[in-house]
Formats: sequence, structure tokens, C-alpha cells
Amino acid sequence: MKSYSHAKAEIINNEFKKYEYNYDLTLKDDKEYIIRFDGVGMTKAFMSKPELKKSFLFSMKEAIERFMLNEKDLYFAYSYSDEVSIYLEKQTILRYKNRVEKLISILASKLTAAFYIAANNHNLDLSLQLRAFDARIIELDSINYVIDYFLCRQSYAISSHLIFLRNKYLDNYYVTSSTSIINQLKNVGVDYEAISRSERLGLLFVNKEYQVVFEFLADKNRLEDCFEKRKKMLNPFFKKKNKSAVLIKNKKKYSQA
Repeated sequence: MKSYSHAKAEIINNEFKKYEYNYDLTLKDDKEYIIRFDGVGMTKAFMSKPELKKSFLFSMKEAIERFMLNEKDLYFAYSYSDEVSIYLEKQTILRYKNRVEKLISILASKLTAAFYIAANNHNLDLSLQLRAFDARIIELDSINYVIDYFLCRQSYAISSHLIFLRNKYLDNYYVTSSTSIINQLKNVGVDYEAISRSERLGLLFVNKEYQVVFEFLADKNRLEDCFEKRKKMLNPFFKKKNKSAVLIKNKKKYSQA
């Protein structure tokens, strides 16, 4: 066996240490950030299959709830299909020392783990292929841009869902107007409003709890109010008291599941 020593190992390690930080980027203190997760191949695997869609949406809902409770300080999240966008609070960014590689790798891993737990609870079989979420960081100049970003993601989600329904039920119909598509769907027996809100509009989480989702574009003031209330939630005394109540509530819920 060759001769080894920690001193020699340190010398060799130091030669390569600099290469480990070539892509170690950091977030800026004067910017706002959102982390967006995308399930790898999950929309095609689950949302396009009627027999799996319900279990998948329930799994996503529980996975995000678990993730938000595990990551302290996170307040606002919006999800559609296999996409999850979460506003990164300053405290969360600081806990990861502003390091992009840590935020992306650790948080994507935690959401994936939460999804596996939730999928098991809702009888969604993940044994045929490993499932995962990728992640990216979006940098924005102000909280107003953050609000507009969430509005944008929901608008895109709604339009994508309508195009999916158009292509599925309306042959040779190429109009992209939401009103026209909804009216035409009704003519062929598809009631758009009867489709679940989670499938049409997505999932919303405010102060770590699931909320009944609403249409952001139609009620932007309500969306802005979510972020206005967030300022009060950042009060240390209130947040500590409120978080304890949420944890007790959710522990009870999962124990009954």
C-alpha cells in the first residue's frame, strides 16, 4: 500500500480547491429573488393521464406544504402543474450565505424528497422512473416586480391549460383568445368552470399554509395584499407564535392521513 498522510492530502487538495469555486456565485443583497422549481418530465407523466392527475395534484400540494414548513422564513409560493415558484426571503438567503449553488442544490433536493413522501401518501407510483425537480434563480429589482412575476406565471399557466384543452377537444380551431376557447369548449360539452381550481389556476401558499387560489390578474390588489401582510409576519414575536400554531396543525393533519 502507498504511504498516505493528511499533510500530503491537504497539499494536493489545496491545488484543486480553487477549481471548486469557479461557479460559486452569490446573490446580491439589494435585489429580490424567486426560486423556481420544475418537475422533470412530470407534466407529461402525470397531468396528461386522467387516472393519475388527481393523485399528482394532491401530492404536489402536500409536498409544497411540507417543504414550506421545513424551510423557515419562506412565506409565499405559487405552483401550477409541476412548476413551483417561491419568493426567497432575505433570512433564507442569508442562511445559505447567499450562495446560488447551495440554494439550488439543497432546496431542489428537499422538494424532491417531500414529493416522494407525499406521492407515497397519495398512492402515486414513482417506482418506474426516478423523479426530480430542477431549479433556477430569478433576480428582480423590487417587490413590485416580484408581484408581477407571480402574476405572469399564473397568466402563462392559465393560457397553457386553455391551449391544451383546445387541442384536445376542438379540432382545427386555432383561436388563442381565452373567452373564445371557453365558449367553444362549452359547445362541445366541456364546462371550463367545472374543472377544479387547482387544475385551472394552480396552488397558492401564503404564510406556509395552503390558500384557495384566486385569479391574480382579475384581483391584483388581493395579490399585493398578500405581500403587504407579509411585512407583519416578519415581526419576530408574531412569526414565532404563528409558526408554532401552523406546525401543530400540520403535524395533526399528517398523522391523520
